[in-house]
Amino acid sequence: MNIDEEINALRREIEQLRAEISALRRCCEQCCAERQPGQLPADRLAAFTELVKTLLKTTLSNDRKHSRRYHTLTELAEAIGLSNATLSRKLHGKEPLLPADVKRIVRQLLIWGCLDSRMRTRHILNEMGVADFTPAEYHEIELIRGYEIYPYSQSKIDRLRDDLSTQQIADLVARVGYGAGQHTPDALITFMRERKEYAQLRMIALEVYVRAVPPAQWRAEVLSELLRDFDASVRKFTLQIMREHQAPITEADLLHVLNDSHQDVVLHAVKLAGDLVRAQRIAPACLAIPNVANHRYWLIRLRAIEALIAADLAYNRPDTMSLLQAFAGSKYWKSRKLIIEYISERYRRGYLTGADYDRALGLLEQWATDGRSSSENGERARAAVALLRGYDDSPNSSRQTS
Repeated sequence: MNIDEEINALRREIEQLRAEISALRRCCEQCCAERQPGQLPADRLAAFTELVKTLLKTTLSNDRKHSRRYHTLTELAEAIGLSNATLSRKLHGKEPLLPADVKRIVRQLLIWGCLDSRMRTRHILNEMGVADFTPAEYHEIELIRGYEIYPYSQSKIDRLRDDLSTQQIADLVARVGYGAGQHTPDALITFMRERKEYAQLRMIALEVYVRAVPPAQWRAEVLSELLRDFDASVRKFTLQIMREHQAPITEADLLHVLNDSHQDVVLHAVKLAGDLVRAQRIAPACLAIPNVANHRYWLIRLRAIEALIAADLAYNRPDTMSLLQAFAGSKYWKSRKLIIEYISERYRRGYLTGADYDRALGLLEQWATDGRSSSENGERARAAVALLRGYDDSPNSSRQTS
């Protein structure tokens, strides 16, 4: 027998062994499933799945290819000896999630440091109807991870971190109180300000804070700090929360986020500023600053233009036309369409006079000839130019000057 024949024979033996192992595994899982009192309720399984995903995202992997890389379900599946597809099916109820599967998952979370107390581990296993690890098993896990598993969380912040990563928002809100609850607003503030904590948990803490604490007692300086946080996701989420709950914001803070270097932060800042401009709570000039009017992202410019026009219901604000002129470089068809329609309507109402008339005519002539407008917008711009020039050149016109 030559080498090729020996290799082929070995391959056949390996494939046969794989088939036998798969058959034994299916038989074992079937036997275990038959001994189960019943399938887990869907809500409990879903809660466990979300918990696993959250815990993975709150602990950094040692094998990082980028500056911040978290553990993934693929890594978890490989660590516990399952394929990624099999783990996904088990976590989503398409295959039975056996007690052995739960213990292997929780064991790996302990090894990675995603879980850091025996009390919390015991609580998770109890919820899943699985027996706790024995002292010998805990000792084995400690040897692998290289440090002790504490019996319980060591401080209020540790306990808060545990709850933020395991509890539902509504349950966390119920746990917050002034002296009576398990967590205080001050503890949430301390956690939000701690930059070494993971951004996802800090954002959960912020949402719990604004829902649990009356608006009159919100700490404005804390929101201001979060708007200047080093993590762009925290800055963006803070703007979303402030907009959703109509939290007050200072002009300095608003200008700071409107000048942010991160695209998504600026977009949410423009949305918040647009709400305030429409409600006439701030001056609209903030929406025409260079970082907004000249931003490379078309949606930021569009949202600013929409807010400026919506705030001028009567088409007679003295500053609207000069603010819209800041968007002369915008090439997006809808932005140009809105401004052209605004100019035409303002002219028809008789409020396009003086310097505003000159600005509008110059802008329309630019868009009608620069070759960057769509054919439809180009026609709109030329029609608007004809409309304005017809008024200007009419022998009966009495164009006002400012």
